Amino acid sequence: MSSPSVARRQLSAQMRAKRIATGKTIEQVAEDLEWSSTKVSNIETGRSKKPAVTDVRVLLDLYKVRDSAEREAILTLVR
Repeated sequence: MSSPSVARRQLSAQMRAKRIATGKTIEQVAEDLEWSSTKVSNIETGRSKKPAVTDVRVLLDLYKVRDSAEREAILTLVR
């Protein structure tokens, strides 16, 4: 098992990559979810040390990540 800081960096990188793959900006994601752009940015930069599993699930839904193994791997990083 990796350290919490390594897992946080991995999560941040994956969430940023998923957003970029959808062609959305942080501001667009925030608007779609009625969140602040700071909240989205904090998840992507790792400033949010422990993002909620439910928040990451919502982002994965928005980014259309359907593969259950991929979703579980990302959610494991959150946990």
